[in-house]
Amino acid sequence: MSDNIVRFDKNHRKKQRYKTNTARKIKKRIPVSSIIFVLVFGTALFFAFREMRNSDTSDSPNSIPNSYSQIIVTGKTVNYDNNVAPPEKDDIWVMYQSLSGPDKWVYDMFLDLVENRDKTGYNSSIVISDSTLESLGDGYFWNIFLAMCEDHPEFFFLSLSDSNMESYYYSTAGITTYVYEIRKSTKEEEMQIAAFEEATKVFMNDIDLSASDLDIELQIHDKLLDMVSYDYELYEQHKNDERIHDLGFTAFGALVQDSSGKKNMAVCEGYSMAFEHLLHQAGIPCGTVSGNALVPIAK
Repeated sequence: MSDNIVRFDKNHRKKQRYKTNTARKIKKRIPVSSIIFVLVFGTALFFAFREMRNSDTSDSPNSIPNSYSQIIVTGKTVNYDNNVAPPEKDDIWVMYQSLSGPDKWVYDMFLDLVENRDKTGYNSSIVISDSTLESLGDGYFWNIFLAMCEDHPEFFFLSLSDSNMESYYYSTAGITTYVYEIRKSTKEEEMQIAAFEEATKVFMNDIDLSASDLDIELQIHDKLLDMVSYDYELYEQHKNDERIHDLGFTAFGALVQDSSGKKNMAVCEGYSMAFEHLLHQAGIPCGTVSGNALVPIAK
């Protein structure tokens, strides 16, 4: 097994390489009583582990033990090469529905990781054969993470920094293991999440959910346009520096405020994410589509 562990940020840039420590061998005579204790303890540990394995009735690939791990994984583990049916989700999660079976497991793992990010030492992993990984490419799983974020505009806080999520990987015997960690929420984020949830509740109070889907969509559309102002200043800043991370690009900017404190200010992405989030509250499937469009200019 390789002792090398490589650390990446979410843009898959190498951050740190280090070697694990190897225990130094010390020549020393071991008492017979110690040998007997080790044998008894090892036997008990073996049977306890076997019982734990036998008691696991889950058919999810997430429950498969990661035998290659040099790091203790406390969350979900996805065996990417296992052909096990993924969990079913409501069709309002458009990006999830567009993924293949193994990718849905990865999506679900990232979702679980975000939902449990405040648990101390919580992390998750993906175990994949090197041959499969070679066909997918090194950055493949980050695309699934972004798809999960697109389905969940309420995770607006994830887009404010490139360092929210980090991964580690190592390879052995034709198998690569990725381990993912996400930083805990800050006090400021907890306040933002509470404000976002309250703003969502207030917005939806005026929406007649007994109407048809088309009418609900129109109600939300019109109210959103009346309430939100386009953040031209942020747009101009972003043209000069695409690395800007601002709440105006999120549903939070539209429903609450942008990063400078201006209420209900957003650019196109903020409008779109807010609209998607609000339709989800009504149980209507919705997903965002990004791209460039040519707009004819009247002469």
